Amino acid sequence: MAESEGVAGRLGRPIADWTDPFDLDVHPAIESGVAGLPVLPAYVRRPHDDVLAARLARAARTSTMAILVGESATGKTRACWEALRALPEGWRLWHPNAPDPAAAVLAGVGLCAPRTVVWLNDIQDYLLAPVDRVREEVAAELRDLLRDPGRGPVLVLGTIWPRHWNTLTEYASPDEDPHARARKLLAGTEILVPKRFSPRTCTRPSPRPAPTPGSRRRWRRSRTGT
Repeated sequence: MAESEGVAGRLGRPIADWTDPFDLDVHPAIESGVAGLPVLPAYVRRPHDDVLAARLARAARTSTMAILVGESATGKTRACWEALRALPEGWRLWHPNAPDPAAAVLAGVGLCAPRTVVWLNDIQDYLLAPVDRVREEVAAELRDLLRDPGRGPVLVLGTIWPRHWNTLTEYASPDEDPHARARKLLAGTEILVPKRFSPRTCTRPSPRPAPTPGSRRRWRRSRTGT
């Protein structure tokens, strides 16, 4: 089944059905040669996780966008994956990526229902599409989705490298402004992810946010298969 089809015409799948982080482009751990280790290392929360948790709490009430900005392999996508468990039961996740990212968004965004996470890892693949008209249309459609109360709440969740963020958000000139719509879409959505763990973070990891009853049941089912 194509990702855009979902079940009974709905986009994506229930979050509980996303049990493999690598399906959402989370980076695997470095091979250590030690048998029996989990597929992902234990997660250490950092200050940006608290900012992201606040955005997700807001998304339960009103449509919200959160974009984690950081260099490669700094933990952006893993932070998004970990944050999903805080969403109430009943949310779905849609990962538009085929036949190509921008085309997938344009083909399916009109069907996006309330309580859907739109997962846009490497959002530059959507907003820096080779064709100007297509990338601006993607930005416009996502902005319309977020601004329409009748289609919310939805959460647009993505990641991006700083150099791509700068390309999309810096104003060029009155005569040449190829990313005007993307800049409006992204305004105020950034959450900065540092390159390194601070000594304080490594020695005193932050506690996980308390999951909701629905998210606790959902993740228990995903582990046990019941």
